[in-house]
Amino acid sequence: MAKARASPAARAKAASKHTDPADGADFPVHSLRNLLADLATLTRNVVQIGQGRVSLLLASTTPLQRRALDLLGANLAA
Repeated sequence: MAKARASPAARAKAASKHTDPADGADFPVHSLRNLLADLATLTRNVVQIGQGRVSLLLASTTPLQRRALDLLGANLAA
């Protein structure tokens, strides 16, 4: 069996080390480990002062994190 050959688009992506522009953005190619490390910086903090109102504070996401979460179908508000 012959070894599979990469398409011209796959070779171009590997050479540029960037994804094809999606939604007008061009992202660096990540390994799964690097992507998980990038997503691990997201935080959600619950703040309650005394018996008062509870506030939920979400960290701002980077465009890359938003794109990854969109592709995963993740909802940060949940």
